[in-house]
Amino acid sequence: MGIPLQDKIHSQRAQPSLQVLSRFLVILLILPALPTEAAPIAKQGVLDLSDWDFSRDGNVSLRGDYEFYWEQLLDHHDIMAETPDTFIFVPSPWTGTNIKGEVLSGQGYATYRLNILLPRQERLALKFLDFGTSYWVYIDGELVLEVGQPGRYKRETIGQYKPQLIEFEPGSTRIELLFHVANFDHRIGGAWSPVILGEPKQIHRLRENEIALDLLLFGAIMMIGLINFAIFFLRRDNRASLFLALICVSAGIRILTVGERYGYLLFPNMTWELFSKVEYLSWFFLLPAFGHFMYHTFPREVNFKIMYLFDAISAIAILIVLATPLLVFSYSVPPMQILHLCALAYGAWCLIHAWRDNREGALILIIGYVILSVTTINDMLVASWFLEGISISAIGILAFIICQSLLVIYRFTTTLGTVEDQHEELFSTNMKLQMQEKLRLEAENESRSVSQHFHQSQQFEALGILAHDVVSKLKTSFADASKEALVVARSTGHDPELVQSMENISRAAHQGIGVIEDVLSLSRLQDNKNQVLVNDVIKDFLKSPASAELREDSGITFEQSLSPNIRPISGSPLHIRRILENLVNNAVDSQPEGGRVSLGTEEVRVEPRQLFYDEISEGPYVVLSVEDDGSGIAPEDLDMVFQPFFSRKEASQRMTGLGMSVVRAIVRQHNGGIDVESNAEQGTRFEIYLPVTRG
Repeated sequence: MGIPLQDKIHSQRAQPSLQVLSRFLVILLILPALPTEAAPIAKQGVLDLSDWDFSRDGNVSLRGDYEFYWEQLLDHHDIMAETPDTFIFVPSPWTGTNIKGEVLSGQGYATYRLNILLPRQERLALKFLDFGTSYWVYIDGELVLEVGQPGRYKRETIGQYKPQLIEFEPGSTRIELLFHVANFDHRIGGAWSPVILGEPKQIHRLRENEIALDLLLFGAIMMIGLINFAIFFLRRDNRASLFLALICVSAGIRILTVGERYGYLLFPNMTWELFSKVEYLSWFFLLPAFGHFMYHTFPREVNFKIMYLFDAISAIAILIVLATPLLVFSYSVPPMQILHLCALAYGAWCLIHAWRDNREGALILIIGYVILSVTTINDMLVASWFLEGISISAIGILAFIICQSLLVIYRFTTTLGTVEDQHEELFSTNMKLQMQEKLRLEAENESRSVSQHFHQSQQFEALGILAHDVVSKLKTSFADASKEALVVARSTGHDPELVQSMENISRAAHQGIGVIEDVLSLSRLQDNKNQVLVNDVIKDFLKSPASAELREDSGITFEQSLSPNIRPISGSPLHIRRILENLVNNAVDSQPEGGRVSLGTEEVRVEPRQLFYDEISEGPYVVLSVEDDGSGIAPEDLDMVFQPFFSRKEASQRMTGLGMSVVRAIVRQHNGGIDVESNAEQGTRFEIYLPVTRG
């Protein structure tokens, strides 16, 4: 008889601390489906639920002693005339049960019978995970569920794992459950998984909660795995991330192949034998992947010889799974459980030593490792039927992975801070080298350009001297000529050709006035401590008749983007006005068919830097920008823009003038700088940097 074995199982199950620990981690999801009080246990093949209220008390696990008929597949009528060989506890395998002096092996077939007393007739549901390894279910003699094909011989038996949920309507307050179970493909057989009875909505809720938990774990673990794969491909020397990703993949596959076995939904055509191999391989591969992860995380604490020993044993087990049928490789489970326990102990020893050696992240990994160890031991006890509960090792793996991810984030943050500090130091050093290189190049070019600069300085000096003597009279003469030409044009309105000639004379006179004003500006450059608001200069220009005339004659549209919070500069409003007018005239020259000129201001603080034309020192600057949509300046002409008499018009239309050279001179006098961006498609943008007054 099998009573002694069952007494042993009962005594081993009476460990409330482990059972509470195993359920605590998933209580939030499955609490609605658990009974609110201790459920009855079947005795001598009868489960009395006559005082059980499913709506109030919840679901019932059909645990207890079932009638057991060895090597018999009895129907509802035949079993009435038979006496059970023994009573066997469900859930547990029949392997090892003693019947009439014979200890049963895992292979064979049998009938289980349980009578259930119900409080009332109401629609109920049964939830099955799997039996070992094929079974049919009868309720009151009616076949309600077929999983695989139980038979009396191996050739008649077809194994299958397929979790099921069935609903039924009891014919009375007493029902009979019959299980035909056969196994010829596994080392153990029998009704090894719990059967849950309850109201249909509660059973469905239980299954949905289990699915939600498994999918949550699967998604979280696989996402972390993908992140660690990405980290490894970005940094090939970080092999710990590679093995952590492989742990995630193995754990994710195992979630799909145990419990509700969702892998069948993804791969419905996969054979039962292949599915079992994938289940075992996902478990066996975890050990070497975890060992290499620990070694690459704490190489000084983990002995590589012990790690390779674990690898070799795991490799042998994996080869056995690949090369043999389920009946053979299922015997590898007990030694692999022992190996995993040894690996857990050795891993704990390594982590404790890493913590004592003040290794970075050891403490946080110890926390995750404790959770992983408890959940792994729980699953081993559940898989060996020493403890009734649920599989929670995936939760432990997720907890350990999260702890490792926190460690990676901490290391990344620390490394990023170090990199930023090094980047700042490198940037500073690079700037110094660039400045030294620029000074060296300028020194080399100084001898070649001194003649040209000397000639320009002589030219500007001569212009300044002459300006004091003659430009005032020239300006007056040109102004008078312009006025007289306009008077003549108005008085001879009947002759269009003469009117056009007079207007051309007036326009030429205005151009001459512009050249004279540029010369006057050059001759009057001197230190000026007046405070100037650049925004006011721009607004005055846009309201002036000169601006209106430009818009009318050239078809130019002015846009403005003025920062309201800029501080004043130290200088002359007249000189800033000349900068603005000359830059605007230059922008108009580039757009003979009309276009857009954008004027803008902003205040910025800059480090010492080299602009396109000038070098400026550290401090706050007002940046005056003039941007156009014209044809742009050719690269070979950029160095000539601020030469006297340069113009962006075509050669046949060039007008002589000092406008841009005046801009350069005024900006230098104000201790500012000039930057330029130009290309053929987007036009040209000049930026004038003028230091903010310190008064």
